[in-house]
Amino acid sequence: MAWRLTGRSIGRAFLSAALAVAAPMVIAMTAAPTAALAQGEVVSVEVFHEALSPYGNWVEHPRYGLVWYPTVVEDDWRPYTVGRWVNTEEHGWVWNSDEAFGWAVFHYGRWAFDEEFGWIWVPGEEWGPAWVDWRRGEGFIGWTPLPPEVRWVGDRWDYGGVDFVSVRWRPNWIFVRDVYFIDYNLRRHCLPPAHNITIIHRTTYVHEYRYHNRVWINRGISPLYIQGVIKRPVPLIKIVSVPSYKQHTLYKPGLKPSFTHINIYRPVVKIDPKKKPAHFMPLTKAPATKIPTPPLTQTPKKVVVPTQKTPSFADPRLKQLEQKNLQERRLIEQQQLRERFILNQQKRQTVINQQNEVKKELSRIQDQRRLQVQNKTLIEKSHPKPVTIQRQPTFAPNPNAKKVVPPQQPKLN
Repeated sequence: MAWRLTGRSIGRAFLSAALAVAAPMVIAMTAAPTAALAQGEVVSVEVFHEALSPYGNWVEHPRYGLVWYPTVVEDDWRPYTVGRWVNTEEHGWVWNSDEAFGWAVFHYGRWAFDEEFGWIWVPGEEWGPAWVDWRRGEGFIGWTPLPPEVRWVGDRWDYGGVDFVSVRWRPNWIFVRDVYFIDYNLRRHCLPPAHNITIIHRTTYVHEYRYHNRVWINRGISPLYIQGVIKRPVPLIKIVSVPSYKQHTLYKPGLKPSFTHINIYRPVVKIDPKKKPAHFMPLTKAPATKIPTPPLTQTPKKVVVPTQKTPSFADPRLKQLEQKNLQERRLIEQQQLRERFILNQQKRQTVINQQNEVKKELSRIQDQRRLQVQNKTLIEKSHPKPVTIQRQPTFAPNPNAKKVVPPQQPKLN
């Protein structure tokens, strides 16, 4: 898949080049935590700083605080696409990433899409098999990254007002045919986001998460269903905990993957907001209201956002922002019109199909009646009815009757 030079990729490349100067300093300052990683299950957030810096940049986000985004991926990259799903007894479906940074960003924290940086990762403390939501139906299986607004409340997700089937969120879904769900090279089977507008309406939401004794279980899709689709047993993979993220299992093309176990690095990470990476990009814009990120299993508190004065549009940057928002609204309206057109077409086609079915049924009844009449005519011709001849009645002579003698005519001389 070719790399594309867009405004976002150029900005990332420029930022990466600027931060590369500080690389020796980063290695020197973050080498210390590596030795302590294998000593216990509780580690500092610095393990994220050290492990992820070679593959992306840390920035201060106005809404989520310190976040990370990858710079070694393509512009159309999406989370949870480069890797595979493995079925485990302990946690259900676990995402086994083929990317070097996958051990952290797909099992801790949340993902959000930012217009400037693209996909950004918000760190979290608790390990999970995969922070995604599921859909299934008509031969498709789909999942989407959970944003930071989603929290676990009681026995299910509280989506915090996020609509996963809205026009803005639909491109974030990843859909594959169910026969490829456990394929090792899953990315080649991921359908383009342009197809999501149709597949969303053909699938239904699946909720199969459980949280018990601080253990997350992601059942998502039934293994029995997958087994029935692929016509072979679904391997049950064992998780082996390892003391370092460098021992985390990565599937590499050309190597035969293990069908029995995977190595997982899953410590408890303590996040200290005061600790920053050796290099990161601070806020350059006016700071917006930051919404705090509560723990995963607590009910989120209501955040009161203070009112702000209406900005003056004399600034050309604000004018550009307003024009960009206007273009986005127009795109959304156009997509909504296309959706309504497709739905109307589907309804119209449904009515036409029903009318055709009625016509076929009437034609069938008429043909049946015509055939009955023809059969009756053939039967009558082959078996004619007997003809009855009516005769005049005859009377026998009465012997006792007097013989009538006609009078004789006189003879003339």
